[in-house]
Amino acid sequence: MCDTIFPKEYMWQVFFLFKYSLALLASGIYLAVRYKKDFLN
Repeated sequence: MCDTIFPKEYMWQVFFLFKYSLALLASGIYLAVRYKKDFLN
């Protein structure tokens, strides 16, 4: 039923895109916090 609305390839693309953006966001926040600590010190 779900395959007719959302094809598997599309879901995999969305999943990988979401995972990639989440990892990018996490690394960005980590770098920002680390840079802020270095800047304050």
